[in-house]
Amino acid sequence: MNTSLANSFFVFGLLLMGGYVLYIGQAILIPFVIAVFFWYLMRALGHKIKAWTRLPGGISKALSILIVLLLVAGFVQLTKGNIEQFVNEAPNYQANINKFIASTMEQFMPYIGDFDRQSVQELVAKVNFGAIAAGIVTALGSVTAMVVTILLYLVFLFLEEKTFEWKLRAFIHDKRQRDHAEKTLRDIGRSFESYIGLKTLASLGMGVAGYAVLVYFGVNNAVFWALIFGVLNFIPYVGPVIGVALPFLAAVVQFGDIQDPVIVAVLLSLIAFIVGNIIEPKIFGNSLNLSPIVFMIALSVWGSLWGIIGMILCIPIMVGIIIALSGFEKTRKYALLMTEREL
Repeated sequence: MNTSLANSFFVFGLLLMGGYVLYIGQAILIPFVIAVFFWYLMRALGHKIKAWTRLPGGISKALSILIVLLLVAGFVQLTKGNIEQFVNEAPNYQANINKFIASTMEQFMPYIGDFDRQSVQELVAKVNFGAIAAGIVTALGSVTAMVVTILLYLVFLFLEEKTFEWKLRAFIHDKRQRDHAEKTLRDIGRSFESYIGLKTLASLGMGVAGYAVLVYFGVNNAVFWALIFGVLNFIPYVGPVIGVALPFLAAVVQFGDIQDPVIVAVLLSLIAFIVGNIIEPKIFGNSLNLSPIVFMIALSVWGSLWGIIGMILCIPIMVGIIIALSGFEKTRKYALLMTEREL
């Protein structure tokens, strides 16, 4: 068999095996990848605190860990409170959505037949907000268990960080090669920290602006929906659309009409457009250099493997892969295949 063809089959087989491992091991790997994400976020924040305050590195790192942990705890508590409120308000939401469907059908009655109207009524009758609320409560228990696992991974990542230098020395004996590897790994770490830090900052600003809109129009659970709006910004193109759709649907269910929810959706879309097309290109420059076709394939693959969490983590993972591959001469050509512009 041709050597090139054999190598292609070998690589294809490795990719299939890797995908299978990622799928069956998601219960272990997803918390670990999220922990690595937060580890880099804490490191980036620690470097910023050190630069701004001139505090020692250890104190800056401790402050960054404390800030991020408090934010995560606040998010978990906020999510729990919003779910409890949703469960309590489920009967009212059911009445509002039924009222909205009835008024919409009344408005368009001349254009729909009796059969279509009956089909819509049967569909609405199947919407059970009580069952939805029960499902959300069950999911919350799984999320809480995942948060505990992520925190344990974070602890061990920080403990392992101290031993990395001597392990590298033991692994690479040649000083010149070791110095090159250390420099490359530092560059990779700084680039990844920069991406995560800037993306988090942009998403935070997006969430704050979204919160102002939601509060102005009196949408319930405004803080929660604003956080979702900001977090989904980590999924380019698709994420902002979902981030606008969810508060829109929540507003429709709450108000029982379409006028204010449409205005909310338009304003949130405008915020997402400004952040995604004006602010982020300005602060990122050329750092987010990912081919659109590679992005769409990666989004589909990671979404299939890990669901919505995979879609959120897709871009940080791909950026990390490109940065790592571009840091070494032998693998740089593979990084070029995934980029939009020349490295």
